Amino acid sequence: MKGFVSKTMNSKTYFLFIVLFAIWLSLLPVSALKAQQADTVSIEEKTRTLINLLDYIGKDYPQAVTSGRVINDFEFREMKEFQEDALAYYQQLADARSIEDTASALTLFSKLREKILQKADEDEVADAANKIRKKVLNLGLIDIAPQKWPDMTAGKEVYRAKCASCHGKNGSGEGPASQGLEPPPSNFLNEKLMGLSSPFKSYNVARLGIPETSMRAFDELSDEDVWDVAFYINSLQFRQEKMNPKIDEADRKIVKDIPLEDYATLSNNQLKNKYVAKDNDITLADIRLYEPAEGESTSPLAVSKEQLQKALALYKDDKREEAAGAALSAYLDGVEPVEKQIRASEPALVGELEDKMMKVRSLIKNREDGAKIEAAVASANTTIDKANKMLNEQEYSFWFVLFLSGSIILREGLEALLIVIAILAVLRSVEAHLARKWVHAGWATAIVLGIVSWFFADYLVSMGMKSIEMIEGIGALVAVFILVYIGFWLHNKTHAANWKAFIDEKVKAKLNSNNMLGLAVVSFIVVFREAFETILFLTSLNLEVAPANKSGIGIGVGGAAILVLALGYVMTKYARKIPISKFFKITSVAISILAVVLAGKGIHALQEGGIIPISSSLFSFRLSLIGFYPTLETIAAQSLVIALVIILWNWSNRSAKAASAS
Repeated sequence: MKGFVSKTMNSKTYFLFIVLFAIWLSLLPVSALKAQQADTVSIEEKTRTLINLLDYIGKDYPQAVTSGRVINDFEFREMKEFQEDALAYYQQLADARSIEDTASALTLFSKLREKILQKADEDEVADAANKIRKKVLNLGLIDIAPQKWPDMTAGKEVYRAKCASCHGKNGSGEGPASQGLEPPPSNFLNEKLMGLSSPFKSYNVARLGIPETSMRAFDELSDEDVWDVAFYINSLQFRQEKMNPKIDEADRKIVKDIPLEDYATLSNNQLKNKYVAKDNDITLADIRLYEPAEGESTSPLAVSKEQLQKALALYKDDKREEAAGAALSAYLDGVEPVEKQIRASEPALVGELEDKMMKVRSLIKNREDGAKIEAAVASANTTIDKANKMLNEQEYSFWFVLFLSGSIILREGLEALLIVIAILAVLRSVEAHLARKWVHAGWATAIVLGIVSWFFADYLVSMGMKSIEMIEGIGALVAVFILVYIGFWLHNKTHAANWKAFIDEKVKAKLNSNNMLGLAVVSFIVVFREAFETILFLTSLNLEVAPANKSGIGIGVGGAAILVLALGYVMTKYARKIPISKFFKITSVAISILAVVLAGKGIHALQEGGIIPISSSLFSFRLSLIGFYPTLETIAAQSLVIALVIILWNWSNRSAKAASAS
């Protein structure tokens, strides 16, 4: 009498259930991402609108009140209305995100309202609005700076195409389409007006528009385009002045070392107070006209250091939730974008970076003493400096780029190749030629979609590293489920009785369309996961490489792809010469090992995205090649998969023995 496993594993109904469950799991990253993005868009839009309202109050209050008296009743009513709207938006954010310490924020809103009703001085109102603005920005609900240094030459082109018709070619607000507009377009040459402005404010206005005015939202522009034009707009008043040709290297270093976040978020007046007042050799024009020289590093690692310091300051102010968000941003926005470049040259340094960044987050989560967190941040900064120095000295020559791009294709391609070949070998053994075509269609579709996604690289980057880590993590766990099943199935068929029953059933019944669709889905999932990760790496590499050496990417990818296909052909031919039972034993072991590896990598990706917690283990050993990381969660996940594989295989062995005895 056959055992339970033999009965069920050869059942079409059970196989169909497995296929449908795998399809459902494969859709989880997409559905979860859509839900998260819908929520993020809503929160982001409310936050940006709130910031816009506060900026508008600070900028336009002088048009309503001067010297303690109302000079424009409409503008004054608008100030009161905008203050009430801003308060309503803040309360919505507080409810949606369970924001701690709302009492102090509500006190600031109350003070702003009092200042407006008392017709206070414009500086007092602007200061009250700015305090609320700063508090909202510290919540970390929106990106307040670009991921890389904006290109003001590109920004000039966007300005001419989208802005000059109203604001004028030089920014004076007197463009050909400005006639009759009420209120008139902003004059970007007005020193007082621009003293209260920042690229971040310009970014928000371009993203959201201004209701009841001719200033619309430019939804058709990418984030990169908007940041480019925002930085250009805030440089316009200085375009008539050339950057001080006498500025020496020491003073240029002061300008260069100003954090990108400060460039983006501080107004001209704030930049004067924070930087110009400390060094009379530099001017506001030097700051606003600054662009990195060719080859000058603008590594995201600078963002990482800024966010770590921000996390430390927030933690010391007893703002633990915000501190945890800043510490997560330090990794996602600072380290993750350059992680693969660092790994290509010095893999051990990536592990050191991840461990130290995770330690900061773990200490914050466990509410450890501030001195411990300060020491952890200092240690992380030392490693970041080491990585930054390595990247600065790294020369992206043609041959180096070719090697990097080729190695990623080889590594990711070989992982998927083993699984696809195992499936094809099974189908060949039962002469299921049509089903093999479905498998080929699955992996080919994955590669085509991977190539297509290259042309949507900007969208991939705009999703944010948290969403990307979530896709990679859940995708890996879906693959684990599929691999455990395939490994168990292959092992089960190594038993002579089970193999004979399988041959008899499949040769007689063949494979129905549901089986074939399931095989195509499995083939697609395991290949597309690798293709997705490859595209993310190549997108990041493309940003770092000089135009003259970009051809190395294409040649490296093409050459490695040909090599992977050649290896696949050789492995397929070789597999035919191995007895099918022995081949199944080899591939079942290899696939089960790969499942263990992906279990660790999947949980690790979700940890990096801040989606699941991090609990440090007692040791710091890591080996990313096998997905082993020094956290309790990753170790538990891999242990669970190992235990599951052992249990299923033992179950299969006992069932086979029982079947033989009967």
